[in-house]
Amino acid sequence: ESVQKLITLYFEQLTRGCGHENCTNYDCANGKSKRMEPSQAAAIALLLAAKGTSKLCKRSALPESQLKTDGSITNFWTKWSSLLQRSVCKNTVNTSLSAKHTSDQLTSLFEDYYFYHWALIEGFIYFSHQFLSIPPPGWINAAHRNGKVALGTMITEWKDGATLCAELLSSKESVVQLAQQMVTMALYYHFDGWLVNIENHINSALMDNLFTFLSLLTTGMHNALPWSKVIWYDSVTVDGNLKWQNALNKMNQPFFELCDGIFLNYLWKVPLLYATATFAGHRRGDVYVGIDVFGRKCYGDGGYNTNKALAVIKQASLSAAVFAPGWVYETQPKTQFFHNQDKFWLLLEPYCPVGEPHALPMVSSFSRGCGEMMFVDGVLVHLGHWSNLSAQDLQPSFFSTMLRNDVKVYLQVWGSSGELLC
Repeated sequence: ESVQKLITLYFEQLTRGCGHENCTNYDCANGKSKRMEPSQAAAIALLLAAKGTSKLCKRSALPESQLKTDGSITNFWTKWSSLLQRSVCKNTVNTSLSAKHTSDQLTSLFEDYYFYHWALIEGFIYFSHQFLSIPPPGWINAAHRNGKVALGTMITEWKDGATLCAELLSSKESVVQLAQQMVTMALYYHFDGWLVNIENHINSALMDNLFTFLSLLTTGMHNALPWSKVIWYDSVTVDGNLKWQNALNKMNQPFFELCDGIFLNYLWKVPLLYATATFAGHRRGDVYVGIDVFGRKCYGDGGYNTNKALAVIKQASLSAAVFAPGWVYETQPKTQFFHNQDKFWLLLEPYCPVGEPHALPMVSSFSRGCGEMMFVDGVLVHLGHWSNLSAQDLQPSFFSTMLRNDVKVYLQVWGSSGELLC
């Protein structure tokens, strides 16, 4: 905690300053340093804390009410597992990521999980087995910089989950308060919606309140952030029983109609895909078919065969949710991580409409948010490995030709009037 507090103090000093007009501290926004953007300040704050030699200004000039940590710096030590999602038939793909080794700090190479294939996905859902999971700020920042959404997760499970749901759904007032608080959390931490995963029995008398909650959450998120998403997980049915359908049908359709999409369980068969597509009609793109990269009875057995499942999902004109591509990091040789990571995603690439820059002009250093050296404004500030997703820049689109040694790459730059500049 003391280290995290130190980083927070450096971050505040770099972004807001100490408040003294005559400050001479090089590492202070009121001193010789320029006021930094949050993503840059987060990276430098980590470096300063690691070195432990930089001066901290007196805090007396900075009101305590202003000492609020920006989203670029909090939760850097959060252990996580995540899900990426993108819709195939909407020219976006739904993929999912699960990994336990990521951080925004100075590390040894191969200690962290790195993700940079943003061009192939629409966003990611931060998933854990805690009641409410907020995406780490580094992942939020990287997703937004690449034009993707970042979702949190609400999950209740088994006996304890049933007890919690009985309390949360006990009254209309309770579900209103829960929905409002979840919208407030998304706004405060700058993420874009929720996956709702109820994996426990619900008393049938409380089902109306569950429907009300889902409707209020979806409406509230849309009012606050028009691009936001609320996704329901295929678990509890309309009668309150925990019974995974592995399809969209009348047993889970009411939930689907109240939100932006449904994430189907992983144990589907190909005929169920086509039945689901027919049932969903014009909203078939809002059905995210689950694929477990660890296999576990999933079609294609996961791993480097994940593309086989994605292929049949695309043939059915449905979207996909590929869970746990952190499998690459957790099961394959870490010294070959970048090669294996590219291999995994490039196998999926033929089934993923490749994204384009979400805004122009496009400016990027293509930094992956990690490296062996760090420069700020051309000045070397750190020699050695570092990892910080908040410092990741806009990533390029990836194609299978990148694995070939005989392919030549040419760069063309076009002006605003359509003329070729180089």
